[in-house]
Amino acid sequence: MSDKARFSAYQTVKRIFNGAFSNLVSVDNNLEGLDRAFAETIVLGVVERKITLEYILSRFLKKETDDDVVILLMTGVYQMFYMDKVPQSAACDETVKIAKKLFTKGNVGLVNAVLRNICRNKQAIVEEIKNAPDYIKYSVDKELFELLESQYPECICDICQAFLNK
Repeated sequence: MSDKARFSAYQTVKRIFNGAFSNLVSVDNNLEGLDRAFAETIVLGVVERKITLEYILSRFLKKETDDDVVILLMTGVYQMFYMDKVPQSAACDETVKIAKKLFTKGNVGLVNAVLRNICRNKQAIVEEIKNAPDYIKYSVDKELFELLESQYPECICDICQAFLNK
């Protein structure tokens, strides 16, 4: 995929996380075909898996990090964990290329280090997510999860899994 698609996905996620309504924001209108579909998949996936992605990143970001850097990292991590046809190396390298266009050297180095570290530890992270609290595993707001769990204790995991199904 072109780096235009990844960059457009980053910009769109950034607008959504800064308050735009996800149903009213679209990726770059100049994108067509596979590039547009790729960008839209990243955007919808990052929005859908935000809580899980934040959990993954919290394991590797030890200090306060600029929101824009975190958003870019989320787009890269989403590709590595949830897009089967995207090689991890491509997700990592292309995300770092975007970082070079947007951020200072220090933040580019941070993006590179975090993504490569996540690549090296992906299997352990997958296991950690499996053992994480269910609201993290299913990427559901904790308060919503607790409310649903109090109402439907016997099928809460089925409900949350249905949220993630296409």
